[in-house]
Amino acid sequence: MTGPIWSGDASGLRGRGIAGLRWLGSAHAVRATISAATVLVLARILSPADFGLQEMALVVVGLGLVLAEAGIRPALIQYLDLTPTLASSAFWAVLGTGTSLMLVALLGAPLVATFYGEPRVEAVLRALSLVFPISAARVVPLAVLERRLAFRRLSLFELSSTVIGSAAGISAAVMGLGVWSLVTQVLAGSLSLTLLVLLGGWAPHLRIERGTVGHVTAYALNHTGARVVEYLSRNVHDLIVGRRLGAPALGHYSTAHRLALFPVLAVSRLIARILFPALARVQEDDARAAGAFLEVARGVAAITFPLMLGLWAMADLFVSVALGPQWEPVIVLVRILAPVGALQSVTLLADSILLAKARMDLQVRWNVVQGLCVLASALVGLRWGLVGVAVGYAIVILALTYPWLRLTVGLVGLTAGSVVARVFGRPVVAALVMVAMMTWARADFLAGATAVQVLAVLVPLGLATYLGAILALGERRLLTLAREVLAR
Repeated sequence: MTGPIWSGDASGLRGRGIAGLRWLGSAHAVRATISAATVLVLARILSPADFGLQEMALVVVGLGLVLAEAGIRPALIQYLDLTPTLASSAFWAVLGTGTSLMLVALLGAPLVATFYGEPRVEAVLRALSLVFPISAARVVPLAVLERRLAFRRLSLFELSSTVIGSAAGISAAVMGLGVWSLVTQVLAGSLSLTLLVLLGGWAPHLRIERGTVGHVTAYALNHTGARVVEYLSRNVHDLIVGRRLGAPALGHYSTAHRLALFPVLAVSRLIARILFPALARVQEDDARAAGAFLEVARGVAAITFPLMLGLWAMADLFVSVALGPQWEPVIVLVRILAPVGALQSVTLLADSILLAKARMDLQVRWNVVQGLCVLASALVGLRWGLVGVAVGYAIVILALTYPWLRLTVGLVGLTAGSVVARVFGRPVVAALVMVAMMTWARADFLAGATAVQVLAVLVPLGLATYLGAILALGERRLLTLAREVLAR
């Protein structure tokens, strides 16, 4: 086979995207439920310090994973003439990079432990370094499957790996392995996904032609630079909290941040996996790209804003029931970060525009600015502990949202003002109506009820109120999209 791996044109992208959304959405909903349940079970068994130790290592591991991918996956998706030779050559190049990074992590683990002042991090990081070659081995097969919009197969692979990882992590925790149960969960999930993708998706040839990789090198390197800077800008506060405040404090902060990022992880990244290859196919048609972005962004906002504002209103109840008393410091952090998570669930989608337009140069410069602002806010916020760090981060993200939208959506002929009005308006108003109803009901009718009883009433009440408000405001696209997804 010597022709392009996927040579379909832009026609039918909406239908194929809807079909992909159906499969990815269904599987992702199950995965999110399993993952959330796993976190709640582990939070009851393990201590905040265990989560903090893992997070100290994961900050380094996450950066390594960005470097291991080396921008190859999005580069192969964006490149219009992907051949088997190019894909195979890229596979071996990425695998070599991942193996090299594993060796670097093994040798550098003592330095990381010294940085944090926590000797236990050394062994955890060395164990997690196995993720680098394991993850690198699936980068190209995933890119090939995503180019083909083969989301049904991807969904089944990812769901299976989530089940395996969760089962392994909980089993290890029950056996009393502490932080190693979290390590086991990561390694088992990553290894199972790689094996499934390699055995059931795409396999590389042994033939390597170094020159072929040069076709996507510039795009890949630019994307890697953008991702590295972005990763550091998003995680620099974890480094500072871990070094200055210790593992238990980092466990509280990372858990709150993970809850606040739930819409980004559970909704936006899922949607972006469909949006990016779709925009890449119409990268020269700004009108179609703008329409697709607006439609997707409105749908995401309609889901994530009520979710996160509802969490903001019920943070104390949720933490009490789901996590337990040892996680009480998380409550105030969630209330600070939840609105930020809702906002980021939409702004993250704008990355797809830059990727489709191959404008990572803009993303690199932007991420440098954002990273410096986040770093400054974290250093200043440390004077007031975790709350100060969270408030500083929230202020930076809120202040940079409008300029970020102006930079990105302008590439497809939109204005930031029109995006804010058309995307955020109705979901924000409806979500605020929902919060007001929940607050009133809790104060007037549920004052003497238990936390579980209050949640049992407020969750369906909030959902019904939000749906009524959003429909009253004339927003029916979410229902239309839901009918399309279910009908296919």
